[in-house]
Amino acid sequence: MPEPTRYSPRPGDSWRSLPSEDRYWAEFDSEYVLFHRPSGRTHFLNHSAFLLLEEVLSEPLHAPTVAERLAQAHGEPNSEGFSGQVEALLVRLEELGLVERL
Repeated sequence: MPEPTRYSPRPGDSWRSLPSEDRYWAEFDSEYVLFHRPSGRTHFLNHSAFLLLEEVLSEPLHAPTVAERLAQAHGEPNSEGFSGQVEALLVRLEELGLVERL
C-alpha cells in the first residue's frame, strides 16, 4: 500500500483551527474574506469554511464529527458524500495553513 501523502487524511486524525487572533474577517455578499496574518495571504471562503474555522474547529475534532457538526449548522443531514467534501475541505485548509492536524 502506498505511503499517504502529507495531506492525505488518515483514520484517527483530529483537526483544529489556528488561533483566532491570526485571522481577520470581512463579509461581502455571503462570501467571506479572510486575511491570515502569519502568511500575509488573503483568502475568499464560503460560509461553510467560515463556520468550520470560527465555530466547529474551536476544539480538536475528528473529521466525522466535524462533518456532523457542520451538517447540523446547515440544517442538513450528514451523508457519506458530505463527509467526503468536509474531509477535502479540511485538507485544503491545512494546505493553506488555516487548520492543523493533530
